[in-house]
Amino acid sequence: MRLSLLLLLAVSLVAIPALALEEQPLEESTIEFSETRILGAWKDYVDVPKGALSWDIFAQTKEKVFSLVDGDGMRSDYAKPDFSTEMKSYDRKTVKMRGYMFPLDEDEKQKLFLFGPYPMTCPYHYHVGPSLIVEAHPVKPIKFTYDAITLEGTLELVPEDMEYGIFYRLNDAKKK
Repeated sequence: MRLSLLLLLAVSLVAIPALALEEQPLEESTIEFSETRILGAWKDYVDVPKGALSWDIFAQTKEKVFSLVDGDGMRSDYAKPDFSTEMKSYDRKTVKMRGYMFPLDEDEKQKLFLFGPYPMTCPYHYHVGPSLIVEAHPVKPIKFTYDAITLEGTLELVPEDMEYGIFYRLNDAKKK
């Protein structure tokens, strides 16, 4: 008798949640995952110090995708930037910006790294498009941190980089 009651109780406990899930209608998601929303969400992660360049200016850069076919018939796709007029005005100018490091080396101090408005979420890939990634070339190596940092350096717009797909470089970067 006790065993049958225990079995009945166990079956009831397993079945009740399943029945409850079946009886509830599924609701449509109200979250939009548009490119505009993703590009604008950086404000939830990093503030822009006074006098620093906003990531909104970088987000204005559009991607033009091109395909090349080599002599063997192999197709390669790559993106070229279409810089806004405002973005072009910063080319080869000293700028200050705040963001997060994405290390490219295993060393504690980074001689070259990617820099963007979002913290690193994957050790293999920075999960944003090229309009929000800056290749940082510091004057001297900068110690890696998961915290947001402010850099100052000379911004270089890169109109065509078929090898890495970089749209911007921050040369002679210094941590502020």
